[in-house]
Formats: sequence, structure tokens, C-alpha cells
Amino acid sequence: MNISTSIPGFRIRCATVADCQLILDFVKELADYEKLSHQVVATPETLAETLFGEQAYAEVLIGEFEHSPVGYALFFHNFSTFTGRPGIYLEDIYVNPASRGKGFGKSLLAYIAKLAVERHCTRVDTRGRPGAAQKVVAVFRDSGQVVCGVPVGVEKYTK
Repeated sequence: MNISTSIPGFRIRCATVADCQLILDFVKELADYEKLSHQVVATPETLAETLFGEQAYAEVLIGEFEHSPVGYALFFHNFSTFTGRPGIYLEDIYVNPASRGKGFGKSLLAYIAKLAVERHCTRVDTRGRPGAAQKVVAVFRDSGQVVCGVPVGVEKYTK
């Protein structure tokens, strides 16, 4: 599935099993950026099994600019017992350094907000460095359609 965006040349697509090495490369880039490379033990095979196997545990979106991958977002569903409805937990969002500042990450976030609404989710959750997490929260808050809860220490917006 290809999703058009308002940014010329930028599209979002759902990852496939053929993208496992690409996903792992992005994970490693993100881990390098966060100085956590020593924690990456995933392989293309484990990603194939856990993302595209009989039981898929998460979903991945790939952002492409002029047909070249520039970033990804990995998310999965959680659940609110208070509302009795699902939510989305955004585990990772990453845009390579050369492609930052062009709106690609914001476009990925906006698409996840749209998915949350379509799937009747009551919230989108994430955690991360406070500055990055606040940017994520702002995109969801501005969508006006979902609640974004983040851990203590990062502002929480509800609408």
C-alpha cells in the first residue's frame, strides 16, 4: 500500500518481509544516534518472524523520498481497560539525518494519527527523549482527534 502525502516526492508505504534488512539498518542507525548500538541483537530473520510471521507483533511504515527510503515508524496496538478500546504505541520513529527538517517525520506521525482514528483508538502513546517526545505529542495534539499520553516528565495533552 502506498500513501500519498502533501510533500512532493514523499510517500509512505507499509513495510513487507522484503524490507527486514532495511528496517534493521534503520534500527541500527537509530541505536547509533541514541548511543545504544550495543543493545541491538535483532536480525533480519527475527524481524521477519516477529513482524511478518504467523503472529505479527508490530507494524512498520517506510517513508520514501523520490523512491529512496529515508525513515521508518514502528508501532503496535495496546489497550485501555478504562475505555475498553485499543490504542497505538509508537515504539520508533526515525528519519535519517540528511532527510530531517523536510517534514517527513511529521508526515509519518500524521499518518499514524489518521490510522488511530480509523481504528477507533482512544490514544497514541510513546516515550523517548523529552524534546523528541514533545514533538510527537504536538503532532497528535494538533490532529485534534486522539489523545497522546507520554511518560511523566513529558507534557501530556488530551483533547
